[in-house]
Order: sequence, then C-alpha cells, then structure tokens
Amino acid sequence: MDKNELYSTTIKSITKNWVVIRLSALGDVVLTTGVIHYWYTHFNWKFTIITQEGLTSIFENNPAVQNIIALTKEQLLPKHIISTARSLANHHKNYGLIDLHGTLKTRLISLLWRGPIYRYSKMSFERRLFLLTKNRLLKKRLNKWTVPQRYIYALNTLPPTPDQLTPIILLHKKEEDKVKNYFTFLESPEQKVVAIHPYATHINKAWNTNSWYNIIEHLTSEKIPWFIIGQGTPLKNIPPQHDFTNKTSIRETCALLKRAAVLVTGDSGPMHLATAIKTPVIALFGPTTKDWGFFPPEDANIILEANIPCRPCSLHGDKKCPIQRKCMEELTPIQVMNAIKKILARQPS
Repeated sequence: MDKNELYSTTIKSITKNWVVIRLSALGDVVLTTGVIHYWYTHFNWKFTIITQEGLTSIFENNPAVQNIIALTKEQLLPKHIISTARSLANHHKNYGLIDLHGTLKTRLISLLWRGPIYRYSKMSFERRLFLLTKNRLLKKRLNKWTVPQRYIYALNTLPPTPDQLTPIILLHKKEEDKVKNYFTFLESPEQKVVAIHPYATHINKAWNTNSWYNIIEHLTSEKIPWFIIGQGTPLKNIPPQHDFTNKTSIRETCALLKRAAVLVTGDSGPMHLATAIKTPVIALFGPTTKDWGFFPPEDANIILEANIPCRPCSLHGDKKCPIQRKCMEELTPIQVMNAIKKILARQPS
C-alpha cells in the first residue's frame, strides 16, 4: 500500500479546501505544522488554521497556510461556543474539517460543520490504561506512532515515517537578522552559543534550579556562551544580556533558537520550537516518556531520562509525586554537560 494513499479515494475529489483545528497547547500546535506541510507537498492542499489567540504566529510564512483564525478565550466559553461554531461553519461551507485536538470544544465546533469531518485518535483509553497497568502490549501500541503520525492518521491509511512529519516554522530573514543584535556577549558572530530553557508548565517536569545554575557555571567556566529563553519566574542573578525570559514573542524565540547550537530543556513547547527550526535539542524527560509520542527525533537530538519504574506517572507531568521527583533529580549536570559537548563536537567549528 502506498503510504501516501488516503483512507478514501474520494477524499482527494471531495475538496481541496481544508480547515485544521488545534487550539492548544504550544508544543501540540507546533507538531501540526509538519503534518500540514506533508499534505501540502503531496496533495497540493492549502489550509485554514483555527487555533487559540497567541499561537497564530507559528503558522506565519508557511506556504501550506492560506488563512489563520485566532479564537479568543471568550469565544470558547460555554455561553459563546455554539455561536462561534455557527459562524465558523457559515464561513467555511463545504470545507473539510480536520480536528487535530479532539476535545469537547472542538467536537462542539464540528457539530454545526457543513462539510466532511475527520478527527485524529488521541488514544485516550490506551494512555490511561497504560498509566495504571504499564502493560507491555499497550506500551508497544503507544510506541507504534508518534503524535504527528497519529495526527496524519486522521486521513492517511498508513502514516509516513516520523522524519517526514518533522515540525516546520519558517522565519523571515529580517527576523533572523534582528536577533543578531541581541548577542552582544559573543566574541564573534560565528561563535557557538547554548540556549537554556529552565522553565516548565508543570512543576514535576522541571529540573531543580540548582542544577540549572550548575550548568550555567560549567558553561561559563569553559567559556561556552549561553542564554536563557522562556516564560516563567526568572532565575536570580543572571546577567541581563544573557536572559531573554518573558521578553520575546514565539517567533523571536524561534529566531534566537535558530542562532543557537543546541537547546537544553525539559519536555516543553520550546523543545518543539527548536525542532521546527532544526536546532538540536537536549531534552530532560521525567514524569512523561516516549510512550506519549512527543519525543523529538532521536537521531539529531539527545534524550536524557532516568530508569525509574513509576514512569510515566501522568499524561502531562502534573500529578503529585510521592518520591520527590526522583526521575528528574537523578538527571545530573554532568550528564547534561557531556551531552552539550557531544552535540557541539558534531558541528563545524
């Protein structure tokens, strides 16, 4: 069977007009970009994207995207969502809807849709049962496909390989040129620099603060330049020229990451941003695992994780930990420094 073949041979002839909906979160939305790029290059489809306000810039400058609709939190409130759904349906009659979120909100939006509807399988039952049982057959099933492969399975009979669905964010040259002025601490424009993302949406995904300081001390002592990105409570006593915490937009963050030789991060949205602009990643995974489908490609990146039998303990890393986050605490600064040096050594001087 041709891996480009669609579930129905009539899908190609139904429409070339498609709407893709994925409302949140940052990393999940970024992972849709490789999927729509695949459909664009193989079937010449262009897409209207529906997402939450604040995430639309992910799709800017993307040839697969012809329109972007930003929904506000107010539009998604229970008292407004039906009118929101009706408006979207009226403006996209006969468009195919591809729901890559599968939440109550996106299902309500699809209720009034006036065209074909396709939805990806979240594998919710399998994930939750695996959390409880750690069953090997369930593990095998979950590891069969990455999240982008699960996305594309909404239409494709057999998902392409993960490398064909790598997320993609396309920057303008002026965006890349703008951030060059931010690196006043570099000895030369070509000097390799390490990006650090020490923040996490859920506390159990976060590496301890002392370890981040330790990494910064090691980098500084070895004269390897570094800078910090992300959203959160800034680390203390960081020189301001090295700290971009809470200071950059999504696309500015991408431009900073593109200049970096490597990003050190936990399981996070910026991890996927770096992958989307082809910057290698050192990813620290604790309460979440490869079973959930979010690992970056392992050939170009380095994944650090501890062999703790209770992993994974939750879907999002938000479950209270009875053993003081041992899965994150066992990851050491020495491991991270060795990984940084390994990736830097791969790159030309």
